[in-house]
Amino acid sequence: FSHLFDKNSGFALLQKELENLTSIKFCGQIIPVTTQPANIAFETKSGAIFLGEHELDNHRMSKDTVKKIWLEPKVPAFSQAIETIKNADLIIFSLGSLHGSVLSNLLPTGMKEAFKKSHARKIYVTNLASSRNETHEYQPQDFIDTFKKYSGLVNPLDVLIIPKKHFTCMQSTPDAII
Repeated sequence: FSHLFDKNSGFALLQKELENLTSIKFCGQIIPVTTQPANIAFETKSGAIFLGEHELDNHRMSKDTVKKIWLEPKVPAFSQAIETIKNADLIIFSLGSLHGSVLSNLLPTGMKEAFKKSHARKIYVTNLASSRNETHEYQPQDFIDTFKKYSGLVNPLDVLIIPKKHFTCMQSTPDAII
């Protein structure tokens, strides 16, 4: 979709195309976290390093779990995304690979700071199924600790929505676990 992105109007052209294709009228707008090309890089507990989100998928059944993620190269966050996060009333992280689809949004330079400055309620909806290399046997506290690591916040989430099978005793809690 990158060819449909314009620095002034964002993804307005993409949104219009999707509305025409689906006959669905979208509310709001699509704002990319960065406009610069970058790849997700990650290190596993064994010390192996991989480049590209596809590698998360390729290794999703591996017992060698993700230890750390970053972007290569480092890229700046899109200024409109920073302002939107700072001024948001509600931020919802939902579904998809925890590292590849969710936390990667905090990696462009400036996003972590915007997230810290935001007074929005922060909600995370986890996947129903886990991937072995990312969230296998994760407990609620593991999700919160991982968000702490990448957001820099002591209490990064107000609400955590998680399948019941993951619910056990927690050290610290968001306002709600559903």
